[in-house]
Amino acid sequence: NVNRAAQTRFLREVESMVALRHPAVVRVLGFGMDPVRELLYVAMEPVEGEDLGKRLKSGPLAPEVAAAVFQQVADGLAHAHRKGIFHRDIKPANLM
Repeated sequence: NVNRAAQTRFLREVESMVALRHPAVVRVLGFGMDPVRELLYVAMEPVEGEDLGKRLKSGPLAPEVAAAVFQQVADGLAHAHRKGIFHRDIKPANLM
């Protein structure tokens, strides 16, 4: 059961994410609450490949690959920051 404050915060955050359009940011396609189970959800565009956390388990990235990956991450985060959105869970498992 979702409390009202958490629901309001979730909906406000996701509504702001819908406006983000950048090649390094996954697009939000929809969001809402399942009325039967009362669970909040967000639907995002599908992204092919593996997350960085899984990729790093096979060994370190070559320096030039790491630089390219983190340039994309920095570009996406900078775009979100300019829109007033701050990702609060940056970690390898959240990077594709």
